[in-house]
Amino acid sequence: MDDMKLSFIKNDNGIYYLEYTKIYEGLYVEKTYTKFEIDKCGVKRFERFWLNTKEIGENQIYISTAPKAILGLLTMEEAYGKTIEDISLCYYFDPSRHEDINDPKKTREGKAIPAWRIQFDDGSKILLDEY
Repeated sequence: MDDMKLSFIKNDNGIYYLEYTKIYEGLYVEKTYTKFEIDKCGVKRFERFWLNTKEIGENQIYISTAPKAILGLLTMEEAYGKTIEDISLCYYFDPSRHEDINDPKKTREGKAIPAWRIQFDDGSKILLDEY
């Protein structure tokens, strides 16, 4: 499992929620996930959205600094009252920005962009792609 990393775990009354995120060259690839819901009987639910990485482009893309990204959270209601657990660079692929969003099986390729991945202690994430 060197291509994914445990990015969230929660125990809610004996039901465990685990989420893994794809890793490419040491960085998260968002919005990929492998989610498990496990109880004392075993796996109750499994869900996955995965991307196969083709290649890294030659163009250099610069992204804003981490402090600037954190300041940007001040204007986001979905971040109010939450505690940041992790902030890291990631590759961000947003399926809604591609033509075949309604039929992901038709999508053959797309471009991921650099972004800041901000994860909160409740498991929610905000991705800031201000480069």
